[in-house]
Amino acid sequence: MIKRMFIAALSGAVLSVVMAATTVYACAFHNYIPQDTVVDKLLRSQEIALAVPVIEDPNDPLRYDPIAAIGATPEDIDIPQRVDATAIQRLGKNPDAYAIFGREKYGAWTRLALVDGELITVFDQIIARIEDWRGGDESDRLVFFGALLGHTDIRIHQLALRELDRVEYGTLKNLGLSIPAEAITSGLYAVSDPTLLPIQVLLLGLSKDSNVQRPLQAGLKVYSARPGPAFGAFATAFVEHGGPSAATDLSMRYLADVTLPLENRELIVEAFAIHSLSGDEETQNVIRGAVATVLQNEPSIAPVVARQFGGREEWSQAKLLADLLKAGHLTSPEDIITVREYVSLAGEARALKIQ
Repeated sequence: MIKRMFIAALSGAVLSVVMAATTVYACAFHNYIPQDTVVDKLLRSQEIALAVPVIEDPNDPLRYDPIAAIGATPEDIDIPQRVDATAIQRLGKNPDAYAIFGREKYGAWTRLALVDGELITVFDQIIARIEDWRGGDESDRLVFFGALLGHTDIRIHQLALRELDRVEYGTLKNLGLSIPAEAITSGLYAVSDPTLLPIQVLLLGLSKDSNVQRPLQAGLKVYSARPGPAFGAFATAFVEHGGPSAATDLSMRYLADVTLPLENRELIVEAFAIHSLSGDEETQNVIRGAVATVLQNEPSIAPVVARQFGGREEWSQAKLLADLLKAGHLTSPEDIITVREYVSLAGEARALKIQ
């Protein structure tokens, strides 16, 4: 079956450095970068090999024997790594299990995955699709992994989470995932990798379950004083699920709270900036008004707003920020440059829109 799958597989404007504009990944809050996935590594590999462990050969024990390949023939592949105890335990008793190796151009062979149990069916399908995904079929990739969310094998659920973690938030919303809230909350803290907490929280916010708002409120309270991206994820999910009233609550309780670490207040502004692009019109208007109110009362967050709204080409705060500049409320040269850049780019965007 593996060999058959392999045979089938074979057949905006650029902002300045000051604004630090980046693609808005699902969990790409300003202190977090999504990790490479197994699929990312497969797509970068010039050669891919599936191999099974050969444990008891008296002439060459504990070697990997390639059985199928992309970009090469199995007979020409020599994998130098030896079979370790983990591979013996997971692959040794299952004749359908295998290891996946990849090699980038001029690079060495790297073991990318051990495939056993229910992972076999999943990776068989990944391998069958890899050439299409390499050609840019992103929608099929997202739909494929979206359907695996909540899988009873936690490894597959984690694989799906990691894949969805890398996509832009608007794209995540548009997938229309219908995973039940309990499938997320049951594994919210059970997943061993803490970097997967934010994407689970974002998915929780996209749930239609009416009981979701309470755990999101609890998460905001717990993570409001902690470093890391989780607070930003809870803020984004809270507004996603609760709409305009949640945006108002978030602004009053947290964004206006001067005792909150500035880094975490910036995560709220970032969540607001995300929803200024992807939220409904009422939520967008509430967010813009709430941010403006806090800005007027506390001009010191002006560079935060300029960074996060400017990085998403959201220019609703341009007039207020220009007024704060003119009134001399900003004293730090770095803050002045950041805000001035936002105001300048907003003017350019407005001029282009008029043309």
